[in-house]
Amino acid sequence: MTARTGRWRNVRIVGGRVGTLDLSDSDIDSVELRGIRIDYLTIAGSTASDLLIVDCIIGTLDMPQARVKRAAFEGCRADDVDNRLWRIESVDLRGLDASSYLDPTALRGATMSSRQVDVLAVDFARALGVDVQS
Repeated sequence: MTARTGRWRNVRIVGGRVGTLDLSDSDIDSVELRGIRIDYLTIAGSTASDLLIVDCIIGTLDMPQARVKRAAFEGCRADDVDNRLWRIESVDLRGLDASSYLDPTALRGATMSSRQVDVLAVDFARALGVDVQS
């Protein structure tokens, strides 16, 4: 599904499977995605506020240069998260089990659980210039 440069306001999508959901460069306001399997979800370059993603399995979550305000994930999983150049405010990632974040420095201002931080500790250290050896 492609909806590039669109405006999504007060939208709720529940259940099913989506190969690609392309919302890049869109204006997203009060959107809820619930119980969906999405192979590739992109909001690259979008402005999003009041975004709720619940019980979703996401292959690739592509969000570079997104401006996100008031967003939360609950019971979600993502294999890869491209968060380069995020500008975020009030983003709760505690409900997102992500294998990795492409840019750990862009997580500044996000809320994460201590377990998530433990899992990403090596990535955080490398982002700070620490030479991590096994």
